[in-house]
Order: sequence, then structure tokens, then C-alpha cells
Amino acid sequence: MRGLLVLLLLGCLTLPAAAAGVEGALEEELGVDKLSRVAEEYLDGYLDLEDIAPGDFAAGARAILEQGGEQAGSALRGALGSGVALLTVCLLCGLTRQVGDTLGSDGGLDPARLAGAAAIAAIAAADVHTLMGLGRAALEELQGFSALLMPVVTAACAAAGTPISAAARQSATLMFLTLLLAVTNSLLSPLVYGYVAASVGHAAVDCQGLSRLAALLKWAVTGLLSALVTGFVLYLSVTGAVSGNADALAQKAARTAISGMVPVVGGILSDASETVVAGAGVLKSSVGVVGLLAVLGVCFAPFLRLGCHYLVYKLTAALAATVTPGPLSGLIDAVGSAFALELGMTGTGAAILYIAIITSIKAVSP
Repeated sequence: MRGLLVLLLLGCLTLPAAAAGVEGALEEELGVDKLSRVAEEYLDGYLDLEDIAPGDFAAGARAILEQGGEQAGSALRGALGSGVALLTVCLLCGLTRQVGDTLGSDGGLDPARLAGAAAIAAIAAADVHTLMGLGRAALEELQGFSALLMPVVTAACAAAGTPISAAARQSATLMFLTLLLAVTNSLLSPLVYGYVAASVGHAAVDCQGLSRLAALLKWAVTGLLSALVTGFVLYLSVTGAVSGNADALAQKAARTAISGMVPVVGGILSDASETVVAGAGVLKSSVGVVGLLAVLGVCFAPFLRLGCHYLVYKLTAALAATVTPGPLSGLIDAVGSAFALELGMTGTGAAILYIAIITSIKAVSP
């Protein structure tokens, strides 16, 4: 009897070592090394994953913000260059309008307004094209990274005891990201270009119909983006409630079977399985943090440039309103709103991945 007790105690002492061994085997089996290498590519220039402790998201985020902050100067200078050019156009149009009013105009189309709208459109066109392309490229990178990240997170969650909800979460994430990219390329981006074009037309000829069309297009883009995120969260909520109960029942059945069918040491094996699940949960959290940092690395530069242009265009519109007729300053404001819409598209993709990763991390407490 004493010998059996010693064996049981020795078995309990070996559980942590077994968990560590299983965790190492899981890393190799799940392809964590490959995931880390891809994440390093997205984080190149921001940080080295080896320099931060595993699972330390705060330290990694600080490093990205510190290194990425050095790009803020160039992004802001580029936006300010456009702002100065736009403000100069508005100032010239304002002066031309005053001269025309002094000399007396015969009504009809305002040449200064037409020329100002054309000049603003020409200056903003390059920014809109470049930044829209930057946002779409970020979405494509997010979709490509999710195809590698989510299977690893899903497998780790399955090892941690939630295979059903993990599979539902993976399929939903990949489906909604693919849908977002397809909708962005085929519908949302053309709607944004149409919004800018309608705003240019309204600024040039003061057509209220074009103004209302621009407002409608802007509403459609924001509504579709909101619907995508809301649909994704609702899908996760509904499937999570159903599959979570199924996971809990499966875990309880497995523990009961192990404890009842294996004499004497069945309880120890059941506890050992819990230790393995805890190790898988730690691995899942570590993989999730790598994913969060990679998503931040992908989105940081587009967010920075789009944000700088958005703020500068809005500020320029406010200043332009003091020296030029309202429609031209309104056009500059509308282009700034277009940058906000593109920022929303990219942010929606990042939000979908962030929600999926964070819910995966919280799905199983290690």
C-alpha cells in the first residue's frame, strides 16, 4: 500500500513536465514556428518577437507604437503638402470671386467655382487613389494572414477543450473576411469613388441632387460596414452559445469515462488531461498575442497615413471656409470623409480578426 502511494505521488510530480512536453509537441504540430515567421515579416521594422516575453501584448504594442511613431513625421508632411496646395487653390478662388463681384457678374456658372472644383479634384485624386490602394492592400494582407493564423488558433483551442466552438469561429472569421474583401473591391470602393465624384459635381455646379446622392453613397458604405461587423458578432454569439454547451458536455463525458474506466489511476489520468488542456490554453494565448501584434503591424501604416490625411483635410476645409465659397470647402471636407470611409473598411477587417482572436483567447481559461 505504501509503495502504491509513492507511485501515485511520483505520478503527480510528473504532470508539469508532461504538460511542458505536450506544449512543445503542440507548438511543432500546429505550425507555430511558421506562424511566427510570417508575423515577423509583417512586424519587420517595428519589433522582433524574440525581444518580448511570450504572450506580452502590451510590450509588443508599445514597441510598434514607438517605432511606428517615427513614420508619423513623413505621413504628416505628405498630408500637409496636399493641405497647403488645397488652401492655396481656395485662396485664389476666393480672390477671383471677390474681383468678379466687384466688376459685376452676369450670373450663370461661376468660372472660379468650376476651376476651383477641378483643381481640388486634381490635387485630391492622387491622395485618394494612393490611400484607397493602401487600404485594400492591408485588407488583402489581413485575409492572407488569417488563412494561416486561424487554423493554428483553432487547433490550439481544440487541444484546450473547445473544438466545436473553435471550428465555428474559424469558419466565421474566414468567411466574413473574404466577404469583406469581395464587397470592398466590387462595391464599397466604387461607392467611395462615386461619393467623391458626386461631391466634386456638387461643388462645381451647386446641384442639390448631387449633394443628396453623395450623402446617400456615404450612408450606404457606413451602413454596409456596420452590418458586416454586427453580423459577425451576432454569428459568433449564437454559434458560441450552442457550441460552447456542446464542448462542455464533451469535456465532462471524457473526464467521466477516463475516471470510471481506468481503475485506481483513472483520477490521476483525468487530472493529467486537465494539465494538458492548461498547457494548450497557454499556447493558444501566446499564439493569439502573436496574431494581435501582426494585425497591428499590418494596419499601423495605413491607419497612420489615412488618419493624417483625414485630419489635415478636415482642418483645411475649416480654414478654406473663411476665404472661399462654401461648396469648395465642402468638397475638401468630403474628400476627408472619403479617407475616413477607407479607414473604416480597413478597420473593419482588423476588428473582425481582433474579435476572433480575443474570443479565442478567452474561450478557455488556462
